[in-house]
Amino acid sequence: MEQKCYPQKGDYGKPSFYARQEIISFWVMKGKRRIGSISFMRHHTYNENPDIWPPRCHGAIFTISFAVIPRYQHGGIGGIMMAWLIAYARTHGFMKIYSTIRVSNMASIALHKKFGFTVKSLISQCYTDAENGFVLELALPPKAGCSS
Repeated sequence: MEQKCYPQKGDYGKPSFYARQEIISFWVMKGKRRIGSISFMRHHTYNENPDIWPPRCHGAIFTISFAVIPRYQHGGIGGIMMAWLIAYARTHGFMKIYSTIRVSNMASIALHKKFGFTVKSLISQCYTDAENGFVLELALPPKAGCSS
C-alpha cells in the first residue's frame, strides 16, 4: 500500500516494522480493493531523532502512516479518514494526536490544518532522502463529564 502512496523510496517501513505490537493499522476499502490506510501507535509521541523508536506518552496517538492511493486522492477520502482518526482518539480518551509529514507534502499539511492540527516543530533530515519533516499536533479537549 505505502509503496503505491508514497513516491519517495524509504517513506514506508518494512513489514516487520508494522508487525510490532504497538502499531495499529486500519485499511480503507472500496469493494475488495485497499485504497487507503492509517497506522498509528497508542500512547506514543514523535521523536526528534527518526532513528529512535517513538517514546511512550500516555494519552497521545502518533500516526506512523496516513495514506491514500494516488488514484483516489483529492476525492474526500483523506478527510473521512482524518475524521475517523479524531473520533477514534476522542472515543478512547486520547488528548493529543501527532503526525510527522514531509515539508513538501502540501496536501497532507493542508488536510491536517483543516482539522485543527498546528505545526509543533521541524525535524531536520527526517526522511531517508534527508528531506525535513513537520511535526503537527492536534490537542483534543477532554470529554465533558457528568455533573450531579
